[in-house]
Amino acid sequence: MDDSAIADNCDRPVPPDGRWRAIGNAGSFTDHCGTFYWRDAELEEPGDARFGFRVEQHHCNLRPTGHGGLLAMVADVFMARGALLVDGVATPLPTISLTIDYLAPAPLGAWIEAEVVVTRTTRALAFVRTMLFDGDVPLLQASAVFRHSGARGAAETQAKGS
Repeated sequence: MDDSAIADNCDRPVPPDGRWRAIGNAGSFTDHCGTFYWRDAELEEPGDARFGFRVEQHHCNLRPTGHGGLLAMVADVFMARGALLVDGVATPLPTISLTIDYLAPAPLGAWIEAEVVVTRTTRALAFVRTMLFDGDVPLLQASAVFRHSGARGAAETQAKGS
């Protein structure tokens, strides 16, 4: 990708299809890192949620590709939000365990999408997995366990940040 294409992509953080909405109320650290999105559409499969973001210059290491720490944070946030949207668990949702496998670099300017699947919930735990993709290229796979209060209810509103 040439420098002008990278600059053009970074100036357009959201894909032009209009199906994506900014995640609000994600906390000051997450908000500081950038704008992250969820897809405003029917869930394609029961138990799935979709999220995305554009890799911008401030997300990058020296290569320039998305920093692994950023990708870990994104996976964690997307999986927690997925548990809220898909399974309706209530916040707070502290991370108990997070396992990550880095598969490929996330290029500057790339639109990264995450498929999030809630695999199981118990009275107090949510088990979630995700894959991050740049188009068809898998970049990262992760799984996490989150503790939740056991309450159900207005979780979708919390997940969307409304």
